[in-house]
Amino acid sequence: MHGIILFYTFVYSKNRKIMEYFPRIAEEREISRLLWLSRQQNGRIALVYGRPGSGRTSVIRKVLEGARSVTFHVGGKTAGLQMQDFIREARSILGPEGDWNAATPSALLERIALKSKDDTVTVIFENYESLGQYWKDEYSAIDALWKQMSRKTRMFLILCGSSVPELERIFSTPSSPMYNVLDSMVLIPPFKAQDFKQLLNRSGKEADPSAVLLAWAMTGGLASLVSPLVDSGAEDVPSMLETYFSPDSPFICGPESFLTGLFGRDRDVYMSVLQAIACGCSSQKEIESFLGMNVGGHLFKLETVYDLVVKERPAFARPDSRGAVRFSIKDIDLEFWFRFVHSNMSLVSGGDFRRLRERVAEGLEDWLDYVQVRYFRRKLTEEADWQHVVGWWNPKASMDIVAWSDSKKRIFVAKSYRDPSGFDPDRFRAEVNSFKIITGKAGGLQASYLTRKDV
Repeated sequence: MHGIILFYTFVYSKNRKIMEYFPRIAEEREISRLLWLSRQQNGRIALVYGRPGSGRTSVIRKVLEGARSVTFHVGGKTAGLQMQDFIREARSILGPEGDWNAATPSALLERIALKSKDDTVTVIFENYESLGQYWKDEYSAIDALWKQMSRKTRMFLILCGSSVPELERIFSTPSSPMYNVLDSMVLIPPFKAQDFKQLLNRSGKEADPSAVLLAWAMTGGLASLVSPLVDSGAEDVPSMLETYFSPDSPFICGPESFLTGLFGRDRDVYMSVLQAIACGCSSQKEIESFLGMNVGGHLFKLETVYDLVVKERPAFARPDSRGAVRFSIKDIDLEFWFRFVHSNMSLVSGGDFRRLRERVAEGLEDWLDYVQVRYFRRKLTEEADWQHVVGWWNPKASMDIVAWSDSKKRIFVAKSYRDPSGFDPDRFRAEVNSFKIITGKAGGLQASYLTRKDV
């Protein structure tokens, strides 16, 4: 997806009663752009997208502070009940006068457009990618309405969503039902991995690298999860575990309710597949052996429809190579939850959080070695110099990190270790040579190793 990109995240700290702001790229310009769109004489339409909990709603509220706006949340009810809610909300904001009878969102939008010929009204659709599940052909109907009415109304239409594959199907290609209709596209991303050292350095002392990794793994950089962690004052591994695994934890229940709504009747199978991946099953064969069932179709949908799983091949492998494919959960906070919460639901349900913390602590350091690799990859991805950041492996050798850009003739490869004592120079040189021979990539190669101290 392309267009105007906004990088903007809020963290509200109740303890300090201030809003901590971590600047992103050109955020003031993009907020000014959205404000400008909201004040135009003609209708404007924008897509605002990001993971649930990324701070998307906070950004919209900031932009529309004091403006006349109507919000429609898609999902969770039958189409008929949703329309009743939509109409009631529109009438409460815009007044009861006129004909409010409408059977579809596009028909309701037409009535709002007619009421906003002289005064600007902002209409927000939350969970917009789910609209087509309740009203067939509604995307095309809204597209046709907008092309007809946009110059006759002052309505500012903000469409919000979280599933990038679904949003791409709606907007991104010439065959999409709403292709080429957007005036602006706004991404609300998580905090960058490199922000976490600053987040945990509140007392002035250097943040513990293991705590940095754990904070990133627990929250995934989502503003809604970072905020309670910051508010708790937790700065080391024990205090973070105490905050996360506690009776009043804001972290434990969210993923299950979100995924239950997402998966519906097939919830148990999809949740089991994700738990298998989080517990270390990275190939389809390993997952199917772990679960005792075929899951090829479920893995395909987790990757292409739900956008929760990533399928990875070794660096420079052919796109059609199948034998070396590995699966991982896309968002590290969700992987943390499946590994340590979902797999220990009996302790969660019984409220035995002390035993749960002890069980998590037993295997945490080893798992943080895995998190460390993902953290370094994320940091390199966040740096503009690297277009591709993946791993490389074969039966005899591996590289945790391989980074390169198509436009530059240089490659960075690295192994990740908990501490320098794990580094074997002779073995490392042998693995680098294997990489060069098997991939044919020897020119412009920089090889290194990274440790916990580099976090």
